[in-house]
Amino acid sequence: LNRPRIYFSASTICSVLQRLSRGKAGGLQADTLDMYIKMAQAQKKKSKQERRRRAKILAAFFTAIANGEVPAQFGKILRTTYLVALQKDPDDYTKLRPLGVPAAIRRITAILILDHYRSRFAEYLLPFNYAIGINGGIDLITSTIRLAVDEFITSPEKAGLLPTRSLISLDIKNMFNAISRQRLRTIVRREFPELEAFADLLYPQEGKTALRLFDGRWYYQPVREGFSQGCPLSPVFAAIVLNEI
Repeated sequence: LNRPRIYFSASTICSVLQRLSRGKAGGLQADTLDMYIKMAQAQKKKSKQERRRRAKILAAFFTAIANGEVPAQFGKILRTTYLVALQKDPDDYTKLRPLGVPAAIRRITAILILDHYRSRFAEYLLPFNYAIGINGGIDLITSTIRLAVDEFITSPEKAGLLPTRSLISLDIKNMFNAISRQRLRTIVRREFPELEAFADLLYPQEGKTALRLFDGRWYYQPVREGFSQGCPLSPVFAAIVLNEI
């Protein structure tokens, strides 16, 4: 009850929702994210008073979720990830890549938190971070590595000299599942106490990954460790824990 809380303003909610990308499928396969996007877009057609009223309702709704103020059954929905098969080869149906898609409400809340904490995440991860909270960060990493390899490795070798630098690539196998939830909550409690309630809402116990079988039945795989694929906050949570190492 004494935890610090995070608040989203009505203007922030509408601004973020209007910037979201719509889902790729229509009809029954549509992403529920589209409902919130259309809701934000429809605001423009309402009176000023009605826009303000609706925006305040949305702000209160997502603020409550970010602070973990939801019924237990609702929390179970937020902790469930659904697998969608992405066909990598149009001629080979065995080459499928499972993509995790959590509930739209969870993804929107995570995006709102990222928008709110972008600069704090970027600052906390210094001096090693070039991706989180930095526009074009991935391009900066790629270009820097390419130039460094050319200057310190490739060019000396072409001149018959030994390289003066070495490049080490670290790729943690199945990283999201290799990260400790307990360590995350320790760091969040210490560095980002306003986010402790949301982290506890997502990872207090095991979640579920749902897969629809060929016969139409649903199979649920319990997930007891690591972070959910498809959640916008998962890369940040993983980076925060990796930063400790």
